[in-house]
Amino acid sequence: MNRAIQRVKAELQAFVDQRDDFVQVIHALDTEFAIILSALKAVEDETPSDIFLQFAVPCTGLDDYVESIFVRVEACLAEADKVRAEDGEAPLPSLPAVCRDAGVHVIDRLRAMMAHVRTLAGDPLDRHVVFAFLPLEIRDKAAYATVVSGLFPRVGHEPWMQGIRIFVRDDAAAPFIVPYLGREGIEDLRVLEADLSFHALADAIADETADPNAPMQQRAMGLIQLAGIDIAHKRLPEAASKFRAAYQYFASSGSVPYAALCLHGMGLAAERGGVLERAKSIYQQGLAVAGPELLALPISLLLTTSLGDVCHALRQHEEALGYYELADQVASKLTNLSAKIDVMTKQGDVHRDARDVARAQARWIAAASLCKEFRMFHQWRELLTRQHALCKREGLRERLREIEDERRVVDELERSTAA
Repeated sequence: MNRAIQRVKAELQAFVDQRDDFVQVIHALDTEFAIILSALKAVEDETPSDIFLQFAVPCTGLDDYVESIFVRVEACLAEADKVRAEDGEAPLPSLPAVCRDAGVHVIDRLRAMMAHVRTLAGDPLDRHVVFAFLPLEIRDKAAYATVVSGLFPRVGHEPWMQGIRIFVRDDAAAPFIVPYLGREGIEDLRVLEADLSFHALADAIADETADPNAPMQQRAMGLIQLAGIDIAHKRLPEAASKFRAAYQYFASSGSVPYAALCLHGMGLAAERGGVLERAKSIYQQGLAVAGPELLALPISLLLTTSLGDVCHALRQHEEALGYYELADQVASKLTNLSAKIDVMTKQGDVHRDARDVARAQARWIAAASLCKEFRMFHQWRELLTRQHALCKREGLRERLREIEDERRVVDELERSTAA
């Protein structure tokens, strides 16, 4: 696990274990909360004696968010009842009626729910109940503030709070919960500043990779991640160097999938640098390393597709079609439909550039039929755009009309699917 994420996980664990604070505010960006929820799930997995309830549904309004909380709790109770029934035990008591009484204030309803779950959990000294009110998105800030503001102690700890831990969130980009609580006179807050930005994660990877005490495999994996970052920032020599160092470790340790992945990275650096023949040679080496290894099939898909791309760029059309055919077969083995459609699209592109209009159309039409069957609208539209451009160039007016009709079908199907 990335050290930046490990630090956040350790903070979450420390809050669950401590006895002084009842609520922790997590300061982070919307884009970081999926990672935070994953870290909290890791804490849950390592703390089987405690009960965790996560409420990650976006907060779009007060009634909807509160309803989603009660639905989630009822679903958890229903799951527990299934286990109890298998063991011959009686079902758990349902939520108190007050929880569903719209005439009662939201805070009182939530407190009743938490007290009920706390009672079901047993001795608070032996087991904590953790409520994570961490919506992935907060569209209605006033609604969320209404929900969480009533969960903070105002006159010291109350009896219903014993054995309970609560996580709430604030937006690091535009804080509103902490300022709101300050105006309400609640100032003694436990706040976690969770920096899981791209730069923080990248720095943590660099630290792990440079740590001589870290396991060698972990450091080599870090090199692959850093090389990927270098590729994204067009630092191609640095990327190739890191992929090469990682390859030496994985090749010597007999890890076929990762050795092949490193060769794909080295080839990608060469391809992005415009050295296409060298890229082709490295990709071919990677394909030879991957061989028939089942665990390396996803890497073989990358390699065969990249080889097709490079051969296409070099105008080696027959070789490109051969590699794309291999990629198509691998995608079928992996049941990766999106990749299969992409490869079929690329095959059509090669035929188009080789001035073979009939085969280009045939391949694109076959790919479009898969898109229609499995409702893959984005790829379907891209295929129709390709067909339209080719038919316009070739003056195929009747086919142009058919394509316009098919575009209307795509729009209608997408609307009906969304409905």
